[in-house]
Amino acid sequence: MSATDYTGQTIDISWSAPAENGGVEITSYDIWVDNGAGVFTTAVSHTTVGSLLYQKTGLTSGGTYGFKIQAVNSIGSSDDSDTIYITCADLPDAPSAPTRDDATENSITVAWNAPASNGGTTVTGYQLYMNDYLTDEWTLVYDGANVDSVLVYEVDGLKSGSFYRFYVTAINDVGESDSSPEVSLQAADLPAAPSQPQLVSSTTTQVVISWEPPSDNGGGTITKYEVYYKESTDDESSWALLGQTDINTLEYTHSAIVATADVQYKVRAVSDRGDGPFSVRNTFILASAPTITPAPVLEAQSKQSITVSWSLTSNGGSPVTGYYLYQRNVTTGGSSIVYDGSAIPTVTSAKIFAVESGYEYAYSVVALNRVGESAKSTESAAIKAAQAPSKPDTPQFVTSTDTSITLYFSPVADNGGSSITSYNLYLDDGTLTSSFVESAYYDGSSLTFTITIAGETARTLVAGNLYRFKISAENEIGEGEISNEIRVGLGALPN
Repeated sequence: MSATDYTGQTIDISWSAPAENGGVEITSYDIWVDNGAGVFTTAVSHTTVGSLLYQKTGLTSGGTYGFKIQAVNSIGSSDDSDTIYITCADLPDAPSAPTRDDATENSITVAWNAPASNGGTTVTGYQLYMNDYLTDEWTLVYDGANVDSVLVYEVDGLKSGSFYRFYVTAINDVGESDSSPEVSLQAADLPAAPSQPQLVSSTTTQVVISWEPPSDNGGGTITKYEVYYKESTDDESSWALLGQTDINTLEYTHSAIVATADVQYKVRAVSDRGDGPFSVRNTFILASAPTITPAPVLEAQSKQSITVSWSLTSNGGSPVTGYYLYQRNVTTGGSSIVYDGSAIPTVTSAKIFAVESGYEYAYSVVALNRVGESAKSTESAAIKAAQAPSKPDTPQFVTSTDTSITLYFSPVADNGGSSITSYNLYLDDGTLTSSFVESAYYDGSSLTFTITIAGETARTLVAGNLYRFKISAENEIGEGEISNEIRVGLGALPN
């Protein structure tokens, strides 16, 4: 005897005729039913001996019922058949399609829900099947037929980035349900976070940012990037999606900004696996880097130092925080920062001692604000570490006549770091009280010079008068201090 069909309210049983009828034709069968109380009640007579099928109706779903049968002929009833017990239930419904609970580059964690109907008896477990798209074969990857509490299972050992199909079935005492709908899942993790956004450029109404792609795509395919934005003073709930870029665009321009505070940005990568974590945020101000166009201006120079000053063109919308002064050695080559005023916005000049006497240097300056550095200013013309020559010795008397005076000038002791270009001779009008004027006759090239009545036009020379003379040295920087005077008479010495 066996059950041929059962639902939540009926059970169909069938049996075979006995091997021996006792020599008398069988007239009926008595079917005894235990209604779940452990007691077999009055038998049901089944007289259609040509059909060995019987359906018991009006049962309680989930109940377990016992059946036994006796064959009857005119002599009497046979012994009881073996007793079978059958639960009045159907197969459970197919579960809904499984879902991805989690995934890594080499595993997928699949989750599912209990079926809408257990078929009238408790679901005892589930079975999970997988197909790798390489063949039509489905593999049982989880056999939980007797573990009804497990609704999630991790399938590992998968190929990174590959897709797999899954379906699940439910099991009860009746058997295995139909398959759930299939789902295709990828063995991939979420992509890592992109790099922190960096400033490309900014103005008072626009910010351009860029970023680097994640170091790990998680095994999936990155499909886009999402840029989020808020003002720095807003709370964390204020982050909002600003825009998206494709996978080949790692830059975003945010225009027409109206904000009262600094602005913040963060970026995340989105793949076919899902949304990755956000990058580290970065904060920018609505301003541009400053501009400083004019070249530094020479203020003072000597053999030991050069002093320059500069002026700002524009602060870019944010207060200047300081300056860098660059020095280029024109004579020997090389460039360096010789003044770091990056935290001193009020100083716009510098005295530079890092010079060699006689060497030439050129200067440029960079301004800084919270956005960054300006471009270098125009470079100054070459400036020599030099100064005007030192004060010469007093001119020396050589000889005189009634018509001429000859003087000697000692070379200046210090040329100031630059070659002497000329000497300048000064004389008075012979009264010893007048001012000095420069000689129109001396060309400044000789250290011995004879001044004559006929040649000198700056003053009218008169024989017998006493004249005062001074000398100065001059280089490309300028004229040095004038020497002390010498007094010489225009006339011959006595015999």
